[in-house]
Amino acid sequence: MKSFSRAKAFAFTLIAQVLTLLVLLGLVEGVFRMLNPDYDLRGGNERRFFCVFDSVLGWTPKTNFTGVHEKDGFSIPVHQNQFGLRASDNLLRENPTGKRRIIVMGDSYVWGYGVGDADVFTELDMSRYGVELINFGVSGYGTDQEYLLYEKMGKDFSAEEVILVITPYNDFMNNCGTESIRL
Repeated sequence: MKSFSRAKAFAFTLIAQVLTLLVLLGLVEGVFRMLNPDYDLRGGNERRFFCVFDSVLGWTPKTNFTGVHEKDGFSIPVHQNQFGLRASDNLLRENPTGKRRIIVMGDSYVWGYGVGDADVFTELDMSRYGVELINFGVSGYGTDQEYLLYEKMGKDFSAEEVILVITPYNDFMNNCGTESIRL
Protein backbone atom coordinates (compact mmCIF):
# COMPACT_ATOMS: atom_id res chain seq x y z
CA MET A 1 0.00 0.00 0.00
CA LYS A 2 2.88 2.32 0.74
CA SER A 3 4.32 1.90 -2.77
CA PHE A 4 0.94 2.84 -4.26
CA SER A 5 0.83 6.13 -2.33
CA ARG A 6 4.45 6.91 -3.34
CA ALA A 7 3.52 6.33 -6.99
CA LYS A 8 0.49 8.57 -6.53
CA ALA A 9 2.63 11.30 -4.95
CA PHE A 10 5.19 11.00 -7.76
CA ALA A 11 2.47 11.26 -10.45
CA PHE A 12 0.93 14.28 -8.70
CA THR A 13 4.34 15.99 -8.43
CA LEU A 14 5.11 15.27 -12.09
CA ILE A 15 1.75 16.61 -13.27
CA ALA A 16 2.15 19.72 -11.10
CA GLN A 17 5.62 20.38 -12.53
CA VAL A 18 4.42 19.96 -16.13
CA LEU A 19 1.48 22.32 -15.54
CA THR A 20 3.78 24.85 -13.88
CA LEU A 21 6.14 24.66 -16.85
CA LEU A 22 3.26 25.19 -19.30
CA VAL A 23 2.02 28.23 -17.36
CA LEU A 24 5.54 29.69 -17.27
CA LEU A 25 5.98 29.13 -21.01
CA GLY A 26 2.66 30.86 -21.61
CA LEU A 27 3.76 33.84 -19.52
CA VAL A 28 7.09 34.04 -21.35
CA GLU A 29 5.23 33.94 -24.69
CA GLY A 30 2.91 36.74 -23.50
CA VAL A 31 5.81 38.94 -22.40
CA PHE A 32 7.64 38.23 -25.68
CA ARG A 33 4.57 39.24 -27.70
CA MET A 34 4.24 42.49 -25.73
CA LEU A 35 7.91 43.36 -26.20
CA ASN A 36 8.05 42.29 -29.85
CA PRO A 37 4.52 42.59 -31.31
CA ASP A 38 5.66 42.10 -34.89
CA TYR A 39 7.62 38.89 -34.32
CA ASP A 40 5.33 37.05 -36.75
CA LEU A 41 6.88 39.15 -39.52
CA ARG A 42 10.24 37.60 -38.84
CA GLY A 43 8.62 34.24 -39.42
CA GLY A 44 7.40 35.49 -42.75
CA ASN A 45 3.68 35.15 -42.14
CA GLU A 46 2.46 38.16 -44.08
CA ARG A 47 -1.19 37.42 -43.31
CA ARG A 48 -0.69 37.69 -39.56
CA PHE A 49 1.51 40.74 -39.82
CA PHE A 50 -0.23 42.81 -42.51
CA CYS A 51 -3.81 41.74 -41.74
CA VAL A 52 -6.28 41.62 -38.86
CA PHE A 53 -9.18 39.30 -38.08
CA ASP A 54 -12.42 39.99 -39.88
CA SER A 55 -15.61 38.10 -38.98
CA VAL A 56 -16.79 37.94 -42.60
CA LEU A 57 -13.57 37.76 -44.63
CA GLY A 58 -11.44 35.79 -42.16
CA TRP A 59 -8.76 38.47 -42.32
CA THR A 60 -8.57 41.89 -43.85
CA PRO A 61 -5.57 44.16 -44.53
CA LYS A 62 -4.46 46.58 -41.81
CA THR A 63 -5.01 50.21 -42.72
CA ASN A 64 -2.29 52.90 -42.63
CA PHE A 65 0.35 50.27 -41.98
CA THR A 66 3.99 49.98 -42.99
CA GLY A 67 6.23 47.05 -42.16
CA VAL A 68 9.06 44.93 -43.50
CA HIS A 69 8.17 41.59 -45.04
CA GLU A 70 11.02 39.15 -44.48
CA LYS A 71 10.90 35.63 -45.83
CA ASP A 72 12.49 33.34 -48.39
CA GLY A 73 15.67 35.43 -48.57
CA PHE A 74 14.05 38.82 -49.16
CA SER A 75 13.45 41.79 -46.92
CA ILE A 76 11.17 44.41 -48.41
CA PRO A 77 9.21 47.35 -47.06
CA VAL A 78 5.45 47.13 -47.59
CA HIS A 79 2.99 49.98 -47.17
CA GLN A 80 -0.80 49.66 -47.01
CA ASN A 81 -2.81 52.87 -47.33
CA GLN A 82 -5.87 54.20 -45.52
CA PHE A 83 -8.02 51.50 -47.17
CA GLY A 84 -5.56 48.68 -46.38
CA LEU A 85 -4.60 48.49 -50.05
CA ARG A 86 -1.09 48.31 -51.36
CA ALA A 87 -1.51 51.57 -53.21
CA SER A 88 -0.76 55.26 -52.89
CA ASP A 89 -1.95 57.22 -49.86
CA ASN A 90 -3.40 59.67 -52.39
CA LEU A 91 -5.94 57.10 -53.62
CA LEU A 92 -9.53 58.31 -53.34
CA ARG A 93 -12.79 56.39 -53.72
CA GLU A 94 -14.00 58.87 -56.30
CA ASN A 95 -12.08 59.33 -59.53
CA PRO A 96 -10.79 62.91 -59.69
CA THR A 97 -8.43 62.25 -62.62
CA GLY A 98 -10.96 61.05 -65.16
CA LYS A 99 -8.74 58.07 -66.03
CA ARG A 100 -10.35 54.70 -66.64
CA ARG A 101 -10.04 52.92 -63.31
CA ILE A 102 -9.58 49.20 -63.05
CA ILE A 103 -9.79 47.32 -59.75
CA VAL A 104 -7.48 44.31 -59.75
CA MET A 105 -8.65 41.60 -57.32
CA GLY A 106 -6.44 38.68 -56.36
CA ASP A 107 -4.26 36.96 -53.78
CA SER A 108 -0.56 37.26 -52.95
CA TYR A 109 0.40 37.57 -56.62
CA VAL A 110 -1.65 40.74 -56.94
CA TRP A 111 -0.74 41.94 -53.43
CA GLY A 112 2.91 41.76 -54.45
CA TYR A 113 4.45 38.97 -52.40
CA GLY A 114 8.22 39.41 -52.39
CA VAL A 115 8.42 42.73 -54.23
CA GLY A 116 8.71 46.32 -53.07
CA ASP A 117 5.85 48.77 -53.39
CA ALA A 118 7.18 50.30 -56.63
CA ASP A 119 7.52 46.86 -58.24
CA VAL A 120 3.96 45.62 -57.70
CA PHE A 121 2.51 45.21 -61.21
CA THR A 122 -0.48 47.42 -60.41
CA GLU A 123 1.99 50.29 -59.94
CA LEU A 124 2.92 50.27 -63.63
CA ASP A 125 2.59 53.73 -65.12
CA MET A 126 -0.49 53.36 -67.26
CA SER A 127 -1.15 57.10 -67.53
CA ARG A 128 -0.22 57.21 -71.23
CA TYR A 129 -3.15 54.86 -71.77
CA GLY A 130 -5.44 56.88 -69.51
CA VAL A 131 -5.72 53.97 -67.06
CA GLU A 132 -5.32 53.67 -63.30
CA LEU A 133 -4.94 50.22 -61.69
CA ILE A 134 -6.10 49.78 -58.08
CA ASN A 135 -4.53 46.88 -56.19
CA PHE A 136 -7.14 44.93 -54.19
CA GLY A 137 -4.84 41.94 -53.68
CA VAL A 138 -4.79 40.23 -50.27
CA SER A 139 -2.33 37.47 -49.56
CA GLY A 140 -4.01 34.12 -49.06
CA TYR A 141 -7.44 35.10 -50.33
CA GLY A 142 -9.50 32.74 -52.46
CA THR A 143 -11.97 34.02 -55.02
CA ASP A 144 -14.78 33.81 -52.46
CA GLN A 145 -12.99 36.24 -50.14
CA GLU A 146 -12.04 38.47 -53.06
CA TYR A 147 -15.72 38.73 -54.02
CA LEU A 148 -16.69 39.53 -50.43
CA LEU A 149 -13.94 42.19 -50.25
CA TYR A 150 -15.30 43.74 -53.44
CA GLU A 151 -18.83 43.74 -51.96
CA LYS A 152 -17.57 45.23 -48.69
CA MET A 153 -15.27 47.90 -50.12
CA GLY A 154 -14.54 47.67 -53.83
CA LYS A 155 -17.92 48.71 -55.15
CA ASP A 156 -17.55 52.01 -53.25
CA PHE A 157 -14.70 52.98 -55.60
CA SER A 158 -15.41 54.73 -58.88
CA ALA A 159 -14.13 52.10 -61.29
CA GLU A 160 -15.15 51.09 -64.77
CA GLU A 161 -13.79 47.56 -64.65
CA VAL A 162 -12.84 44.80 -62.23
CA ILE A 163 -10.24 42.21 -63.12
CA LEU A 164 -10.11 39.00 -61.09
CA VAL A 165 -6.67 37.41 -61.22
CA ILE A 166 -7.01 33.67 -60.67
CA THR A 167 -3.97 31.72 -59.58
CA PRO A 168 -4.39 28.06 -60.59
CA TYR A 169 -1.55 27.19 -58.21
CA ASN A 170 -3.68 27.70 -55.11
CA ASP A 171 -7.03 29.42 -55.75
CA PHE A 172 -8.94 26.21 -56.36
CA MET A 173 -7.65 24.71 -53.10
CA ASN A 174 -8.35 27.97 -51.21
CA ASN A 175 -11.97 27.74 -52.31
CA CYS A 176 -12.38 24.04 -51.51
CA GLY A 177 -10.47 23.62 -48.26
CA THR A 178 -10.29 25.09 -44.80
CA GLU A 179 -6.99 26.89 -45.42
CA SER A 180 -8.80 30.13 -46.22
CA ILE A 181 -10.19 30.36 -42.68
CA ARG A 182 -6.82 30.06 -40.93
CA LEU A 183 -5.02 33.27 -40.09
